[in-house]
Amino acid sequence: MSKKWKSYLGIMVLICGMILLFKDIFDLWNTKDLHTVKADYAIEVLEVTHHVYIIPVRKDHYYLALQENEEGIVGYIVLAGGKWLEKNFDANNYTTTEGGVEVVGLSKELKNKYQSKIQAQTKTIEDALGVPIQFVYQEDHYLDTGYRWKAILKLVTLIFILLEILAGVIFAKKSVQSRPILTTYLIIVILTLFMFLACLYISM
Repeated sequence: MSKKWKSYLGIMVLICGMILLFKDIFDLWNTKDLHTVKADYAIEVLEVTHHVYIIPVRKDHYYLALQENEEGIVGYIVLAGGKWLEKNFDANNYTTTEGGVEVVGLSKELKNKYQSKIQAQTKTIEDALGVPIQFVYQEDHYLDTGYRWKAILKLVTLIFILLEILAGVIFAKKSVQSRPILTTYLIIVILTLFMFLACLYISM
């Protein structure tokens, strides 16, 4: 394979990787899957610890949020922060907000390996309540309450990467030797690297 084709292949791999990593940016404009619901009761049904090799780096918390209406009990699976339950519900997991806690999230499909675990927990809760739980957005979907900040982080990171690539090309062509400019560029590169690692971190 010629060097030219190797360069093209490398660029294509880079572009595909960036598309996969930064596809969540479009969540900012996805109003179709954006939902606002109310919750009178909530309980954590799954805690997922993500590891880099054997080192734990992040935890995801999935909750079952319930609302009672004329038709029965409506349920939603919610992905939120570790303190979400403590901040919005009392010691018995009931809302402290009149009319219920407002939950704004983007509907996303649960990974298969999580579905059975959450469904088992949901069945246990249903048996305890003695009534069936009606899932509006399907039991294999969840509402991601942190979709916006994740998308914004990835958007800003992508802009920084593109600007650095452009600046790198300009510097190479013009043979920039100014130490302050190169130092500033290096600092921005390091900052972007940390942002890129943060994007990887939240995409696990």
